Amino acid sequence: MLAMLVLFAGCEKVEETDNYSLITLPENELVRAFWQEGDTIYIAGGEKESNGFLVAYSTIADQSKTIISGYSKGFHSVARNPLNGELYIGMSNSDLLTVDNLGNVTPHYTEEQYWINDQKKQPLYEGHIIQNRLFFIGGGDLQFGVIRKQLDNDQFVPVEYQSELRSMVSLGGEHLLAVGNGIQITSDDLGETWDRKSSASGYFTSVCMDTTTGKGWMTTFQGAIYNSDDNGENWEKEQTSISTLRSPFYLKRIKLLNHTDYEAAAVGNNGSLAIKPKGKSWELMHLSVDDDLNDFIELNDQLWIGGQGRIIVYPL
Repeated sequence: MLAMLVLFAGCEKVEETDNYSLITLPENELVRAFWQEGDTIYIAGGEKESNGFLVAYSTIADQSKTIISGYSKGFHSVARNPLNGELYIGMSNSDLLTVDNLGNVTPHYTEEQYWINDQKKQPLYEGHIIQNRLFFIGGGDLQFGVIRKQLDNDQFVPVEYQSELRSMVSLGGEHLLAVGNGIQITSDDLGETWDRKSSASGYFTSVCMDTTTGKGWMTTFQGAIYNSDDNGENWEKEQTSISTLRSPFYLKRIKLLNHTDYEAAAVGNNGSLAIKPKGKSWELMHLSVDDDLNDFIELNDQLWIGGQGRIIVYPL
């Protein structure tokens, strides 16, 4: 694995690697989100605001099937609704799209009291199941954020913020943490109320947490990585932002890994990839692709990373 950093002309050179294979998808747009259920992987994406697609990929048959293609909005997240068993897709305009088990696609009906101001509608970047409820989080333009929490009647109550939100994580029980542009907010009542907590300045893009150990990480758009060993109470910078010779090393999604040798991984723009070996420093590299990387899953000692109309399979 390539992990060498070389100082040159005031910039750090993050080595490129071509140690990966490719799986071509039937859709040419950018992959933005994965949702894995057993041997089936649901892959959602599109342009930022248009050409949304949803593909189901069978790891056993090694085949993919397009469920939705060329939708008018971009797809940014996908998750299974625990109340009715349907897939819910978070779109570029803060709205939701539902897909039943037969593949029928229906815009989610939102009662007027839960509408979001049209001027503030932005992409929903993540979908999570927490305490048997769906949560979606998103935002944009550096100054708008929204959390959509599912209610018993399948409506989603919005919580709006004047700072862009990007990611959220469960801290165990009813405790939640959400992060975004210069902001961290916490909830102790499963998203009924939120409080802003003091934090380091940064454009926080993604957060993950192992609630059994209290260990977690958080990325910034500038490529920095923070760590916590007390379940998100305090954060320390573990990997500083870097400027590379090839291109900015931006990180957009971080996740824990269930691997004997690695703890976590993060991906970002311009093929940026960071991997954390257990007990060691982060390994930084550029995949030799120009793809902006938005999401990934761990599968069979590999990282399956979403690219432009393809999956980049990186061996761990």
